[in-house]
Amino acid sequence: MPLALIAAPAAAGKSAWLIEQVRRASATGQTPLVVVATPRQAQQLRQRLAVAGGALGVHLLTFDELFAAILNFAGSACVELHAAARQRLLRVAVDDLAEAGALPFYAALVVRPGFIAALAGLFFELRGANVRPEELIEALAQRHAAPRLAELAALYARYDTLLAANGWIDRAG
Repeated sequence: MPLALIAAPAAAGKSAWLIEQVRRASATGQTPLVVVATPRQAQQLRQRLAVAGGALGVHLLTFDELFAAILNFAGSACVELHAAARQRLLRVAVDDLAEAGALPFYAALVVRPGFIAALAGLFFELRGANVRPEELIEALAQRHAAPRLAELAALYARYDTLLAANGWIDRAG
């Protein structure tokens, strides 16, 4: 089965086409590899394949699972941070900078649990947009951005440093 990227609007028949292609490939002894975006999509597709009688011998992965398999194959496996560990690591980053006096704008917020949640969301979006901490710091410095933004960038950099120091990765947005 050749590599194909299928893009179409919702309810355009992508899944039905895919199920038929997978069934044909499986019938000829091939082992199809199907990659979908989310675990929910993978679960739904598995169910539809099972109903159609074509679930056996199919490798169905999410993009994250594919990336992890590639890293593992290359000998560069990383440990993905889970929600509780992410919250704790964010707390460490905030506490480190707060204790150093590097967060004057956010000083009143650092003890609030909502602050950590907001940072988690912001960093998730920054990672999803492939914005590295050093790029953010440089862009803000060039634009003489408000100190509050520089503090956020410093928090992002500290969080990234803590991730790297422990050999962890955080899921991108």
